[in-house]
Amino acid sequence: MLGLGLNITKSPLMTSFEDPESISDLLSWWRYEYGYRNTSGTLRDITTTFPADDTNLRQWDDQVSGNHMVQITGSDQPRSVAADNSINFKNNAKYYSLLYPLTLTDYTIIVLCKFAGSPSVISNRTFFGGDGPPSDGVSDDLIRIVNPTQINFNYSGASIIINGLTTLAVDTYYVFTFTREDALTAVYVDGVLWGSVTEVLPVGIFYIRNVGANDPESQNYRGHWKDVTIFDRALKTFEILNMNTYLQAL
Repeated sequence: MLGLGLNITKSPLMTSFEDPESISDLLSWWRYEYGYRNTSGTLRDITTTFPADDTNLRQWDDQVSGNHMVQITGSDQPRSVAADNSINFKNNAKYYSLLYPLTLTDYTIIVLCKFAGSPSVISNRTFFGGDGPPSDGVSDDLIRIVNPTQINFNYSGASIIINGLTTLAVDTYYVFTFTREDALTAVYVDGVLWGSVTEVLPVGIFYIRNVGANDPESQNYRGHWKDVTIFDRALKTFEILNMNTYLQAL
């Protein structure tokens, strides 16, 4: 896989790890090369025939709980990239909605992805959002890259700002790990702690409805995703390293 600079040597804790299902409290897994459905609902993935470039994808199947990413509007459907079997949130109109919105307090979300090269400087790209139609005017940026060194989170309307230790670049695959335990929110990039912040109580909830992310402020993701997992707790450090080892092999 291109772009990952972290070289992890397996420890004894990693020897039995095979995939995300080996870790407890896994809520959802949108799996690399699996579960892609075209506009007719026909399965197109590694088990059949992966679609050619720019084939619209109406759905990405959740391999764990059936909470599929769905987009019924053709003009808003993400597309496939056959060269690296990724999902391309091509521009501001491309996003998915979850079949069943998630309400989380403590969590871990891991996304293997890269930012598209245009514009060449990363700004305002939303991973996940929580509002309904864009016309409602509600802030949608639950996890948003503000610029190459800042990621914002939104818990029940409260903004959390994390400033990172490294500068993120376009056209580079990263493993982003977003975790929250009690009042501590942290971001790991390629298995290394990138930044964290302790919130001022009370702790709010995280309501995820959209992926990519139907943002009313035109701050959608714009880039490629390969694999996504959501856990109903904050993973331990060794579990985060296990996940990065697994994702590096994709």
